[in-house]
Amino acid sequence: MFQNENDLDLYIVAFQTEITDVYTLGNQVVVVGHPKRTGVQVITVKTGAINPLNKKEPLLIQLATQSGDEIDYSLISYMPPDFWSKQKKN
Repeated sequence: MFQNENDLDLYIVAFQTEITDVYTLGNQVVVVGHPKRTGVQVITVKTGAINPLNKKEPLLIQLATQSGDEIDYSLISYMPPDFWSKQKKN
């Protein structure tokens, strides 16, 4: 998982999972999918669509099954969508 520093998309790479849904709430992004034996899938989430409750706290990114079982997770720092425009003004 990584953030594109040019347009601030959050790229999520899921191995051996068919992604079916993505949900965001507060500081949490849940990627729902079906486990598979092979394959890779890449999705993007616009950083501006996340709207965390606390921008100083990390984002919890979870990969889960449709029944709610967590497969994997990661904690990343939030970067607001206007990050680069603010940097250029300095």
